Amino acid sequence: MNSSKQINVAIAFIKGFALILILSGLLGLFGCTSNTQAVGNWQLATKLYPSQLLMRVVAENSSLSTPPDIYKHLQAVNLNDRLALFQFNHPGFCGQFGCLHVAYLKSPDDFKRVWARYLDPHLPRNTAPIRLLREPPNGMIAQSSLPCLQFVEVSSVKHILHQTTECFEGFAYHIVEKRNLLVIGRSQ
Repeated sequence: MNSSKQINVAIAFIKGFALILILSGLLGLFGCTSNTQAVGNWQLATKLYPSQLLMRVVAENSSLSTPPDIYKHLQAVNLNDRLALFQFNHPGFCGQFGCLHVAYLKSPDDFKRVWARYLDPHLPRNTAPIRLLREPPNGMIAQSSLPCLQFVEVSSVKHILHQTTECFEGFAYHIVEKRNLLVIGRSQ
């Protein structure tokens, strides 16, 4: 084999190898989502939980001047039989960093807050603000049967989002992974 053929074979090999690396990277970022599930089906919390419990959730997450119409704006979703997520879509609970979201762990005799974050509702199209992970990322061993929460936060840097994964350990959720995501634009 002459030297020009060897160079052409080497170039073809390098291009093929680069293509495989690019495709596997994209697959890792976007394709393998079977471990995750977007949180959806938000409902009015008053349809899911008794008013006594909702009064406690509101009282634990607000000041003394709680707006009387907050219950019309409080949404909830059951993440599983033990974990409930609440979303406060009221101006009194939204600010520069987004709207308050809290998760409560249910037990037979108690209901306690285990996670709280302000999440910006203005994310790029098709970006789920919260996803459930069946298993922790990076081969970590689960410390609980509760799902990990993966959420997206808007960065102060233009076109960057932070994707944070928190898993339940002991008595609350703790950060186990944080990544930056590059985005082209944001929908408003």
